[in-house]
Amino acid sequence: MRRVSLVLVLAIVSLGISAQEKPKTGWVYTPMPNLSYNTDQGLNLGAFCDFFYYGDGTVYPNFLHHAGFSAAFATKGSWFAHFYYESVALVPGLRVSASATYRDCYANNFYGFNGIASPFFPELELNKETRTAWYTNRRRFFRAAAAMQGSVSGHLQWVGGLVFRHVMMDDFSLRNYDSGRSLYLRYRDIGLIEPEEFSGGTSLELKGGLIYDTRDVELFPSRGIYAEGLLIGNADLKQWRYNYLQLSLHWRHYLTLVPRRLIFAYHLGLQHTLAGEVPFYNLNELATIHYAYEENSGLGSRYSIRGFRY
Repeated sequence: MRRVSLVLVLAIVSLGISAQEKPKTGWVYTPMPNLSYNTDQGLNLGAFCDFFYYGDGTVYPNFLHHAGFSAAFATKGSWFAHFYYESVALVPGLRVSASATYRDCYANNFYGFNGIASPFFPELELNKETRTAWYTNRRRFFRAAAAMQGSVSGHLQWVGGLVFRHVMMDDFSLRNYDSGRSLYLRYRDIGLIEPEEFSGGTSLELKGGLIYDTRDVELFPSRGIYAEGLLIGNADLKQWRYNYLQLSLHWRHYLTLVPRRLIFAYHLGLQHTLAGEVPFYNLNELATIHYAYEENSGLGSRYSIRGFRY
């Protein structure tokens, strides 16, 4: 998986650099279908498409408007839909963005907390012969977000955003497997997951901070720095218990090793809870301003705090 990800990143950078020689104008779209199969989820059918508006081409390879839509459906029930929009021309002097996401995952991986400290038993994975799905639960969530970004001075910018999030957690419900036997239920029974957070929650998040951006091109930079510092306040709208304040710091650096051929990039991040208590279902959420993708989790893996098996 890591090798494939690296190849995709290098390919995108290479295509972006060569595209600078011929500016694009007007609307440009990039549709892409998605097809996969999993014995437990069934046939997965999906597609995503990005729309870019470059105007008369003078801003290319940057854009004036960007809209993206992605969706996927599995024949055994799981599905998601995501819409994202951002613009530097809609409101003069400001970058604005908005997004809406819904995901329903019938077979979400849940391997426990604290990485290797949580024992893993392969025989308790999804097993139709024993009707066991010990490391599985169901996760649904809806998220709506909006943000604004403006200039302070030079490469320094201010940013602020608002996020509404509704997370629904439960034990799994899969055909051919026995519900009522899962690590998720076990964590609730022994008190590692408290009853107030077991079924999820609803929250409103307010965030603000500063961005320092010297990238030469936004979508596929070949040089420059993108640094971000955010202060995030989260209010629990369901029980008023899980209110917390977090600090999020990110540093991305892009270096050209071989002009027009090879770019080295690295990303450092720190996210720390300053006050309050974060419910377990939000622990792996990586704070960001612009939600260009349906998921923005990564502390441990894509969907799980502990990680996933591959």
